[in-house]
Amino acid sequence: MNESEVEILDYWYTLFPEIDDRDKIRKMIKNVSGKEMEEHAEEYKIVQKEIDEWVEHEFFTKKLKSSRYKEIEKTIHQEVRWSGFYTPILMKYYKRLQDMIQGQDCIKDKEGFLKSIILDHVRSMVNMSFRVLVLETQIAKNEKLLYGKTSKERGKYFCDTMLYDSGYLKELYHVYPELIRLLDQKTKQTYFYIKEILDQVSIFCAVWGKVENIILGKGDTHNNGKSVAFVEFEHKKIVYKPRKLIMEKKYGELLSWFQKEDRNFMKIDACKVWNFEKGGCMECIENEPCKSLSEIEDYYYRIGELLCILYTLNSKDFHCENLIAKGSMPILIDLETLLHTSVTQSSLDDIVYLVNEKILNSVIGISLMPTLMQNNNTEEAIEIGGIGSGKKQVSPYKTQKIEAADRDDIHIVFENKELKKTLNYPVYSNETIGCTNYLETIKKGFQDVYLWIIRNQELYLNKLEDIFGNLLCRVICKNTNLYSQLLETGYHPDLLHNPTDRNIYLCRLGLIMDQKNEYENRIIYEKEYSDLIRGDIPYFSIYTNKIDILFHNEKLEIRLKNFSTVLEGIEKKVISMGDMDLLRQLALINHSFIGSRLLPDLLYGTSVKFSKNSDKGKGIKKSWRVAEKIGKLCADRGFRFYIKRHSQMSWLGMRGFGNGFYRIVPVGFGLYQGNAGIALFFYKLAETNTNFIGIAKDAILPVINNLYKELESGLTLEGLGSFSGMMSELYSILYLYKNNVDFPIEIDMQYLIRAALPMVEREISENEQLDVLHGLAGVMGVLISMLSILSENDEKSVKRILDIIYQRIKELSIKKDSNAITWFENGNIGYAHGNSGIIVQLYRYYLIVQDNEVLDIIKKAFYYERKYHFKQKEQEWIFKKNTHYYSWCNGIGGLLLCKLFLIKNGFKDDKLQEEIDLIIEQLKVCGFGTDSCICHGDVGSLKLLEYAAEMLDLKELKEECFATTEELINQYIEKQWKNIIELEDWGLMTGVSGVGLGILSTGEEIANLLLLK
Repeated sequence: MNESEVEILDYWYTLFPEIDDRDKIRKMIKNVSGKEMEEHAEEYKIVQKEIDEWVEHEFFTKKLKSSRYKEIEKTIHQEVRWSGFYTPILMKYYKRLQDMIQGQDCIKDKEGFLKSIILDHVRSMVNMSFRVLVLETQIAKNEKLLYGKTSKERGKYFCDTMLYDSGYLKELYHVYPELIRLLDQKTKQTYFYIKEILDQVSIFCAVWGKVENIILGKGDTHNNGKSVAFVEFEHKKIVYKPRKLIMEKKYGELLSWFQKEDRNFMKIDACKVWNFEKGGCMECIENEPCKSLSEIEDYYYRIGELLCILYTLNSKDFHCENLIAKGSMPILIDLETLLHTSVTQSSLDDIVYLVNEKILNSVIGISLMPTLMQNNNTEEAIEIGGIGSGKKQVSPYKTQKIEAADRDDIHIVFENKELKKTLNYPVYSNETIGCTNYLETIKKGFQDVYLWIIRNQELYLNKLEDIFGNLLCRVICKNTNLYSQLLETGYHPDLLHNPTDRNIYLCRLGLIMDQKNEYENRIIYEKEYSDLIRGDIPYFSIYTNKIDILFHNEKLEIRLKNFSTVLEGIEKKVISMGDMDLLRQLALINHSFIGSRLLPDLLYGTSVKFSKNSDKGKGIKKSWRVAEKIGKLCADRGFRFYIKRHSQMSWLGMRGFGNGFYRIVPVGFGLYQGNAGIALFFYKLAETNTNFIGIAKDAILPVINNLYKELESGLTLEGLGSFSGMMSELYSILYLYKNNVDFPIEIDMQYLIRAALPMVEREISENEQLDVLHGLAGVMGVLISMLSILSENDEKSVKRILDIIYQRIKELSIKKDSNAITWFENGNIGYAHGNSGIIVQLYRYYLIVQDNEVLDIIKKAFYYERKYHFKQKEQEWIFKKNTHYYSWCNGIGGLLLCKLFLIKNGFKDDKLQEEIDLIIEQLKVCGFGTDSCICHGDVGSLKLLEYAAEMLDLKELKEECFATTEELINQYIEKQWKNIIELEDWGLMTGVSGVGLGILSTGEEIANLLLLK
């Protein structure tokens, strides 16, 4: 390989900054493109020569003259200042386009139609080339090639003079030959597509009048640049699609059948469609207002009905742009994904993947319910679901905008734009009506259709097979946004000097690809890549009764494990429908509202108050009964899988992000909300009812398996965190090991600890996260808990790592004044995320090393709390904003845990007892009634007070805690059971399993868990 080829490869490596390993980049490019990087490098110069010769021949050797085009060009230039740049390409195709239009009798005003088509096309060319033209304006300015006294005059000179200079144009065309090839290709495709549309729709002229205009570019392009188009006749507007609309027609048949068979079914309209040889068209639906509020109610009831039908069909992608509210009618306008099957497969022994598949195949996966699209870098989100709040939105993603467009200092800025109003919401009295107040209406529509299908299961399945048998439908292999972003960013000027540069860049498609050598289905990537090179969004399809994936009618040789036909998938879904599945789907509808901050019609609060009256004998029996009731519900709503001949279970949960948003996710393996915490509850429950021991084993086995995988690979799934990462898995297994539970497989605890220590030491060296929940203090706590079972050598290793962690915590402390330190700039003094959690683990460390320096740090942290975060007059602590004052995680509950632990283990501080007494009284008043959970709810407050009673021998407080347990059971668990079953929140710290564990456990047992003892 010569020097220039090495330079080319070095440049290509920079296109993949996420990957440090060049071998991985090479492997990815090979798997996506089918060629080695050296093959691409060898082609580079050959292709460069060929495309340079093509540019010269097509646009500068040939005589491209047309006086008639020059007349139109003047009009175009008034609208698009850069039109001169496109003149050679447009002149190449102008006569063909003009002759074709002149030969069409169905066009009303041929000259006006021609101008409109060209102007529309030039605007699409601008979208492909504006980055280059902005850059070239800047270059011309820097090289002093622009003339004029003002910035505007010089900008005008570039557009009006330089872009019409044949010599300058020739230079630009040769600098960016790949851009010119793409623009030429786009122009040619547009010509043929306009002709195809006119040929197909001309039969309607006798009914709707002549064609006045065609507007292209409405949606993704497929099959050589074809996209959805609007066709405007004199008396009608229709939507043309470059495919036959068989699916839309079949959907209409299904809705008509429902109306006939189910007397209570509220009629839902479907679009009228017409099919041609090469495509199809449908009526253009307008967003018509409702005449009354009852019609709004009907709209959302129909949404519920529609949701259930789509659920049974495994439908996907029915977001806001695929739905129009026509009065009280929700009209679906794009049904390519009405029937769906997945070809994206992870290992079938990955329980997180399997649970995620359950989410994708639930009502959540349809996207008709409130659905968020998140910017992972900023945590901002927008609603993209079929329904939502209906409010104005600003995109969380910055988009490019041209600033100073008419000057020589033209440049591109990035801004968050306000999104255009969508047509998916009903309107009443000129007001958009979102779904916020219609949760129960939607659920009623969903449930009515669901129950009808259950009662008529065989009839329904037969009809589905009759309607959808042997039907061609689309297969979505990846989120189409991924393709669109690749194509859009592929127009960067640096990628347009040679076709190979852009082709290599498009191999970024493989960033989400399995990089194993034995990857069986890389042909999917190769086909996606071939479409992307053409500028199209990849398109795959499948017949509903077959398993062969098609790419432009080519059958692909793909091996998919346990792959079933589309119809088999539908049958499996319908057969699985029943009471428990109905509850789950209703719960997920609720979660879609909660996660999008649309307040649902659910009861908030628990109505629990700290109580003083108790009947101890009855209370114990009732506690057991309620805990068993929770255990049965939790078990019923879990997913059981048989992986490598072992039964395993897992659950759904919520994960917060951004400004109070949530999404439904697999619970994962951690202690906080995952399998580890849920397993602790079931093991505790099994102490009184052995029927639950099997579920406990099924819950802990995925945790054990995942921990072994992490230790073998040296990679953690979610970091080291003691409540959510690898250390939480290790701690949970250690906790159960110390309690002599019956594990599902043999556990070598010494091996697990020994294997974990090198990973821990590697990770902590650069770790600046210090809190108990996710950071170093939590890791310290877990390591200290290991010491009691270790050999002498392993104990030395752990103590050495503890010393390292201590030094990191000391180094990263923030000195507020000579006597005060904190670890958080936001002044967080709470337990889970703040100073109190660190203080506890430092004191546990002190009890081992007996170093007075540690005590000094703790005293300074307490001094900081008292000086800067306690209001003497009000006798209140100051916490960070948007926290529950009473909570364990961020409030006085966590402070109580910290201070109780220190005072009972010999820490000398004159103010601790006074503070403990104050917190106990405050917690009695404010610690109840908001939530039920351990983290920031009734159970957390109750168990911390009970811990105080046990540690300080406060008999009266203990009796009051017992009475409050009964209050919790009566007020919340029994009276609000319906709300519990209509949510999917099973985790230990914020969910139902934590309530169950709290009922069964003493205050000290819960406290020890929170202390990581």
